[in-house]
Formats: sequence, structure tokens, C-alpha cells
Amino acid sequence: DALLVGAVDELSAPALAGYQKLGAGALVLGEGAGMLLVEREDDAKKRGARVRAWVAGRGERGDDRARVGWGHADQWPEAARAVSEAARGRDIDLLMSGANGTGYDAREAAAVHAGLGSAPRSAAIVPQIGESFSSAVQRLVAAVHALESGGAVRVLVPAFAQGGANVAVVLERA
Repeated sequence: DALLVGAVDELSAPALAGYQKLGAGALVLGEGAGMLLVEREDDAKKRGARVRAWVAGRGERGDDRARVGWGHADQWPEAARAVSEAARGRDIDLLMSGANGTGYDAREAAAVHAGLGSAPRSAAIVPQIGESFSSAVQRLVAAVHALESGGAVRVLVPAFAQGGANVAVVLERA
């Protein structure tokens, strides 16, 4: 059994107009795509594939937040719980942040700190590639690269969406 995880996004006039209407400020939009194949290690080895990383943990929680915008709450307790569930008490070497130049950045940092009890060093690719609906998958791909290049042993990738969906994944070096 395997799971193909991916996302693709292209800039379109309607999406761009929507963000402009919201007054997205420093947000820079981008296009992109990313794909990952998630399967059991034994299955990957049977077909001769190189195991690039392991999924070491995941957490999923929901907050009561507005569908548009980030709401008024300074704290996102369920986002912090998703981070804590994903980390399972293990040390995290690197946060692959969703930092995009908006009010999201400070809230993400606070939720990660609350969920881990500390703030790991962080990296962000969104400033280089622009924000898109596929940026969380692109951050997963970047996390695998960080693991393979020796930049980390365990990477946390959180994705906290408008509307309150909170997902956190921990990838570990294979």
C-alpha cells in the first residue's frame, strides 16, 4: 500500500484578486508543485527504492477560527496540541516554517513553542517561492532535502490553515 501526497497551484486572476481584496500586505504569491510517495519501508526496499525519510509522527487538531483571516486569538491551543502530538516528546532539530510575511508568522512561532516547550531553529522557503496552496507540500519536500543533506535529524513541518485546520508532521532522517 502506498500514498501519493502532492499539490499543485498556479497563479490565477481570481485567486490574486481575492488576496488583493483581503489586503494581504507583505504576502507574495507563487506557483509550485510537489509530490511525495509515502509507503512502508519494506515495500520501498522490495521495489529497489531509496528510503529518503521516515514519517516519525503526525498530529491533527481543529481550532475554532474564522474561515477567512486568522481570527483575533493570539494563541491557537489546538495548533500547539497538533505539534505536540507530532513530536511525541522527541527533540526537533529544525522547523520548516510556513513564514510568509503576514500575521501568521508570529502565531505559528507561538504555537510551535507552546507545543514543543522550546523554539527549534527554523528555515522558511516561502519567502523564496512565494505563498501558494501547495506550499505545505513544497515544505515537506524541502524538509526531506534538509534531512538528506545532513542539516537535520528530525524536522517539524506544521500547516495551520484559515478556518482552524492544524496539521503537523515530523520527518526523520532515514
